[in-house]
Amino acid sequence: MIALKDPARANKLMDVLIGYRCAEEETTVDLCRTAFDLMKDFRVTFYDAVYHAVALLRKGVFVTADEAYCRKAAARGGVKLLREFGAA
Repeated sequence: MIALKDPARANKLMDVLIGYRCAEEETTVDLCRTAFDLMKDFRVTFYDAVYHAVALLRKGVFVTADEAYCRKAAARGGVKLLREFGAA
C-alpha cells in the first residue's frame, strides 16, 4: 500500500523493513481465527487483518499507512499509523 500512497519513499522504507530481518509467520488455526474475527468485526480484508492478527498474537504492533484500516480496527488495539512514528 505504501508504494501506492507514497512511491517516492517506498524503496527507502522497503530497505528499512528488510533490514529488520523479520521471520515469516507460520499459518496456524489461531492466526486464521484471529484474522477472521478482525474481518468480521471491522469489515476489512484478510490481507489487512492477517498482519494485524500476527501483531496481536505476538503482543506487538501492526504499523500501517492505511488510515481507514487503523480507524476501523483501533478498538482492538495493536495497530498504529506509520505517520505516528515519524517515518512517513
